[in-house]
Amino acid sequence: MTKVFLIQFHVTAMESSIMPDGLSGAYVICYARGDDHIEATKASLQQLLRDGLDPQGVHGPVREMDVEKWSEHIEKSWPEYTTSLPTQAEFKKHIQENSIVYGPFCAYEQK
Repeated sequence: MTKVFLIQFHVTAMESSIMPDGLSGAYVICYARGDDHIEATKASLQQLLRDGLDPQGVHGPVREMDVEKWSEHIEKSWPEYTTSLPTQAEFKKHIQENSIVYGPFCAYEQK
């Protein structure tokens, strides 16, 4: 079984960010492979920074799932985003390559 850790972060936009203009922050779940949640969290933090997202902290508990449960997970958690998220095969490939997969961004605008 390949473990995937689900780590929800609160992030803010840095100067060169993948976040669209006008949005200052978001909550996003990073799906990451690791021997444990610490390794997966470190890998997620590095990817967030590479993407111009400043991690403000972990929001909620870190969860774990089997890589084979992706389709089931998104159907239950993100049914309105199933067509914009990776397929089961794509997700498994990304995880096997140690890539971080982002869930939907729950973003907010600047005040």
